Amino acid sequence: MSQMSRVDVRVTSWDKVSSFYEVLLGSLGYKLQHQTDKWKVFATAGQQGASFFAIMEEPGYKKPKEEIIGFWASSQSEVDRMAEQLALHGGRITEGPRSFPISPTYYGFYFEDAYGNKYELAYRLP
Repeated sequence: MSQMSRVDVRVTSWDKVSSFYEVLLGSLGYKLQHQTDKWKVFATAGQQGASFFAIMEEPGYKKPKEEIIGFWASSQSEVDRMAEQLALHGGRITEGPRSFPISPTYYGFYFEDAYGNKYELAYRLP
């Protein structure tokens, strides 16, 4: 079995969230590789079988469920920097960045896009 193959996210308007996803996914090494009227697909260039992140524009979209998609940061300063950057690009920080009682080594933040899709960026302190 391999790692995750893809994540699909629905939004009502790509224009409303494009800056947010370009900053978030760009920082994770994903680049816009393919697009249609409805789909924007971000992937890591040149990697056969690499996972991808697809955003579908769906005008009748309803608020998402409570699932959270989490990413690892390489440092505590990266967590802080990304929280600042995403807030500047339409992200809503819901908690943190800070240490959480999940673990004494956990430092991160929770955030959402303009449609309520939920994310986490975390770092494990040494």
